[in-house]
Amino acid sequence: MGTELKFGLLLPHFCEHASVEKCIEGSKKAEAYGFDSVWVRDHLVFEPHGMEGTDNTHIEGLLMLSAIASITKKLILGTAMVICHRNPIHLAQLFAALSTISNGRLIMGMGLGGFPHEFAAAGHPNTLQDRADLARINADICRRLWAGEKVSCKDNYFNFEDVELKPTPATRIPIWYGGGTPASCRRAVEYCDGWMPARITLATFRKCIEYLRELSKKAGRQMITAGVMPFTSIARDKETALSKVNVKA
Repeated sequence: MGTELKFGLLLPHFCEHASVEKCIEGSKKAEAYGFDSVWVRDHLVFEPHGMEGTDNTHIEGLLMLSAIASITKKLILGTAMVICHRNPIHLAQLFAALSTISNGRLIMGMGLGGFPHEFAAAGHPNTLQDRADLARINADICRRLWAGEKVSCKDNYFNFEDVELKPTPATRIPIWYGGGTPASCRRAVEYCDGWMPARITLATFRKCIEYLRELSKKAGRQMITAGVMPFTSIARDKETALSKVNVKA
């Protein structure tokens, strides 16, 4: 069976082009033109990434998805990527509500986060190991709460007993892991449903796909879903398109 290719758009809810109108109207057009999904980022203390200038405007992504859910009917709504600075109960509650509002049109992309200062601002330890632990713990607790379990947790990060979530999601929420490293591939295969890097070349992406296949086979599971957010510049010719991207072709 062949792999189905799908297309999505990252919405302009951050930096100098941030606009509620652009996100809403753009999502309507994306659905009308046949795109499969729209995506938002997640930040607590936003700093622009490379090539994005210095404007640190950031319209909260999950609230934006809630607005878009109300004016679309088919688009999948995704996060690229949720950063685990929240309490996992709150995270599970937010996504369960989004699933209810959107009638199940949801993917929770999550990752370690590239800015340790966001974890420090939330009062969490911000080492790489702490962030990796928080991602794993959040994924586990979210899944259990979404399944209707009563969940207790007592570890280095959280302490709660017998928490139950209602309503549970309209449908099962897939979790995708974000990152472009071999470690991110391993984490994705270990406890997620998909993997989606950003800012890597398509040649590197192809190599990672082979690694994912190898990992999935060793784990005794089917190949997980893979997506990518590649560098994209649209123009009438190659030279003009390349001139807008400040990386080597």
